[in-house]
Amino acid sequence: MRGLSVELTRKTDRAAEAQMDGVSKLHAAAQRLQSAQEAHEQGKWRRMGVIALIGALCGAVGFFAREPASKFDHFWEARNALKLDATDADCKTLGGETMPSNDRLACVIWQDAS
Repeated sequence: MRGLSVELTRKTDRAAEAQMDGVSKLHAAAQRLQSAQEAHEQGKWRRMGVIALIGALCGAVGFFAREPASKFDHFWEARNALKLDATDADCKTLGGETMPSNDRLACVIWQDAS
């Protein structure tokens, strides 16, 4: 009877060791899965941050680029007015002179030599 009791104790010890080994392996796998999930979450937030930063940069470029683009509108308006009538007051406003050119009138704006 004592031999059977010793044998049962050894088998129980081996089963307990196997169970502890399995639990530690399961715990290590759960920790690896959790760290992978946390890394994925951090990467997602990092990607979202980069996308927001790019959006803000594009918005800033668009905001600051609108002013120089509107300056050219004045040139187009003056061009259209002079196209209709080169003797118009717009030619003198721009610092130009009305001159004949091949049976047509042209508004000439002289460039400063300096």
